Amino acid sequence: MEPPYPPLTTTFTPPPGCFGTFPSWAIHGTVHWFLQAETWNATTCFPTSFQFNPTATVTYSPGICPSGWTSACNSLKTFIGSIETIHTCCPSGLGCFPKDPDHRWESNFPCASPLYNIDRSAWSIPATASVASSQYNYAIQIMSQNSPSPGLSNTPTRTSVSAGTSSGSVLPSIVIPYPPRPGLAPGAKAAIAVGTILGVIFLAVIVYMAWRLGRQRRGTPVVSQPEAMQQPVQAYWGNSEGLRGQPFNTGNLNANQNPAMELGVEEPRK
Repeated sequence: MEPPYPPLTTTFTPPPGCFGTFPSWAIHGTVHWFLQAETWNATTCFPTSFQFNPTATVTYSPGICPSGWTSACNSLKTFIGSIETIHTCCPSGLGCFPKDPDHRWESNFPCASPLYNIDRSAWSIPATASVASSQYNYAIQIMSQNSPSPGLSNTPTRTSVSAGTSSGSVLPSIVIPYPPRPGLAPGAKAAIAVGTILGVIFLAVIVYMAWRLGRQRRGTPVVSQPEAMQQPVQAYWGNSEGLRGQPFNTGNLNANQNPAMELGVEEPRK
């Protein structure tokens, strides 16, 4: 969001029940879906002007983290003449983390909790589904000005090179050519060309004679070899203990038999 930024100078206190222990986590595999708390999109749980659209993130300046929220991480943003610190406020117990490109929901919910165990049977989670066992939440961004940035000004300057002239104009480049190399006489060049041609002809004659000699020794005419037969392509299913080492045709591969596993997620039950 470009300036001006809305202020958040008073401590915002969310109503009770906005951010409880309701499990909010992502399940991905054959079907992608996300379990959310009922209060996530409640405007009363967030400060005024907060945007639930991740492409229209609001940064408050000056700003204070809401009550029960802490500055989980920060980053620097440079403007003309100053360096600003962007703080990411998360509910207590949640923090910032490196985003996984396979977890598409993390761009919307930057705050996450540590991993915890999930009761699959209580939530009817399929055994073939992978679960990102973290609680996610929106983040509130605030900005604080640090200090003037040295070396920055409103007008950019251009560096020029002059040679003591009053106008300060840049001198043109000076190209110094290499000295010419001594060449060969025309007669020497002709001799080299003739010798090269004769050498190529002599080598071709030797190759032909060797081929004829080998053919006479075998006593059989040279025939073209038949093309190799196309063999069926086989591979090995290496990620399943029950099928390890068993060959199968790749044309019959069913991707749903072995959903992709990711770091930081609970593997599906076998």
